[in-house]
Amino acid sequence: MNVLLATDGSKDAIHAAQFLSTLQCKEPISLTVLTTTYAPDRIGGTQSQAWFPEWRKLEYERVTSHHNLLRDLLEPLGSKTHFVHVDGAAAHEILKLAEQIDADLIVLGACGHSAVGRILLGSVSDSVATHATCSVLIVRPESEDANTEPGTCRITLAYDGSESSTAAVDELQHFDWPQCCSVNVLSVVTAPVLLLSEYPVLLDQHNEVAVDEARKKGEQLVATLAGCVAQPTAQVATGEHIGETIIANAAESDSNLIVMGDTGRGFLGKLLLGSVSKYVLRHSTTSVWISRHHRKTSDVT
Repeated sequence: MNVLLATDGSKDAIHAAQFLSTLQCKEPISLTVLTTTYAPDRIGGTQSQAWFPEWRKLEYERVTSHHNLLRDLLEPLGSKTHFVHVDGAAAHEILKLAEQIDADLIVLGACGHSAVGRILLGSVSDSVATHATCSVLIVRPESEDANTEPGTCRITLAYDGSESSTAAVDELQHFDWPQCCSVNVLSVVTAPVLLLSEYPVLLDQHNEVAVDEARKKGEQLVATLAGCVAQPTAQVATGEHIGETIIANAAESDSNLIVMGDTGRGFLGKLLLGSVSKYVLRHSTTSVWISRHHRKTSDVT
């Protein structure tokens, strides 16, 4: 499995590396650690400035020190690790290297140096998650008042029966999860609205059928996950906004990771679930794993 860890030396980047170090893949991991520097020499005439050589030296020392820290931090993975330092725009360089190494997963912090607050998603993370062709794990540090025990993994798996969410389940099964790990399979059902007049009418009967179908699929999935996760459960939630419902339920269950596919079919087609993925990615206060495992599978077949 080819994994790319994008880091900039920030606290969020360190949290991402710590999270990655806890993952135990069933197959060997080839890990590439990338640090990108947006060098001021890209501004015309900078290299001729007296301060530039000293800045370059200090930046090299900073990145080297950071990579040494990560080397020790990532040792539990037992993987072959390659460290890369390049100049350029961060998102562009991350996506380019991911293509070059045929990455299966990109891991990075939510905000980095450009953070405006814990909830907001940084522009680099947003761009990478949106444009990457492989799975992306955006790591957010847990809040100080989180009820989750240290080292405990609580996963909310957003599932709608689509190809991408089914492949996300398969991707989870590529890892050995600890006994303390729990997975809640969450299916969200929205009630269709029939606009017969100026007053919308909820089709409750259809909604009951959808809830029943979602519950059955969730229970079947729990049986599948029982082989790799000690505590799988299934839940069906209803709500007007799928993304908000996923985030709310993840918060209620004290989840520290949301896993979901990047696209799906659902009631209103692929566009809707694509927008749901973006909404969860941008508004969740917990880590989010956007699975594109189905794309890799399609490429192989």
